[in-house]
Amino acid sequence: MDKAEHFFEVVKKTSIKAITQNNVEQYYNIAGFKIKLVFAGTRLIPYITPALEHLRCKATKEYDLTIYLWDTASTKITMPANDWSSDDYLEHGLIRGYNTENISTTFNLGSGTFNMYNSKENIALFWIRDATQLPYYETGAPLRDIFSWWATKHGLQYAHAAAVGTKDGAVLLVGKGGSGKSTSALSCLTHSDLFYIGDDYVLISNGPTPYVYSLYNSAKLNADHAINFPNLLKHASNLERLETEKALLFIREFYQEKIIAGLPLRAIILPKVTCLRSSSWTSASPSLALRALAPSSMFQLPGSTQSTFSYFSQLVRILPAYTLHAGTSFNEIPTTIVSILKDHHEE
Repeated sequence: MDKAEHFFEVVKKTSIKAITQNNVEQYYNIAGFKIKLVFAGTRLIPYITPALEHLRCKATKEYDLTIYLWDTASTKITMPANDWSSDDYLEHGLIRGYNTENISTTFNLGSGTFNMYNSKENIALFWIRDATQLPYYETGAPLRDIFSWWATKHGLQYAHAAAVGTKDGAVLLVGKGGSGKSTSALSCLTHSDLFYIGDDYVLISNGPTPYVYSLYNSAKLNADHAINFPNLLKHASNLERLETEKALLFIREFYQEKIIAGLPLRAIILPKVTCLRSSSWTSASPSLALRALAPSSMFQLPGSTQSTFSYFSQLVRILPAYTLHAGTSFNEIPTTIVSILKDHHEE
């Protein structure tokens, strides 16, 4: 047993000890897979589950992934000692020597979260010293490292993108922060024909027929931009902290009927904010779509490899790409997206 596998066993034993004190289980159906979250008590639950609540399901006999979650403050059980030094912290919180073929490990200094995944056992471990110290952005996209590792092992690609669609198919909204992904996705909530899949992160099937799956029902907006959505802003979970945080919304709480678990992917859209009132669209090249999708996704994922880039390269060759010139009249954005979907359907 190498040191990564040995440390996993040590932390798993400690996790089980913490959970045995007060075991709370919750179950989810993510991209057709059954996931079980096992909490040590209730302290972490309100910080982890709101973003996943739309995917809750009943218990079953077998699970494709089990995650043990605990914090020291509420359980009084400390994290086992490790033998790595400050020089062993790599990009994205990866730990030198603790990421092998079967074991993936991160310790994120900014958020204080420890994540470990054993792909042979399909078991993951999550720890933080104090649940109340979990940053709001982790509450909006919880267990991101674990889900990205697990997705790769199960034929899925974790992507930094938004997704919306009609009953006939979805579009992937891609681009760096500030490009208009969230504005475009949230503007679709009031359109009768459009469904919401995700705002910031989604899962995409890694097969010949692209399919996009919902992961989180959360959305984030810069506070100075959120004022353009007053009916949404009032639902922000962090209204008292908008001077220092983005507005964090959980769509299920007020638009549950608009959320859909997944749809076949029909196109890639690159939002581009304009100063014009009306919205419009033009065709975009595969290379432009790749530059908008791959870097922002790979920059945020621990352990991205050449195969990650190759997958995105293949995706932009399969799907047509469009630039959405998003105008200041937000109600025209969803109409333009529907127009793009119809254009693709008619081809």
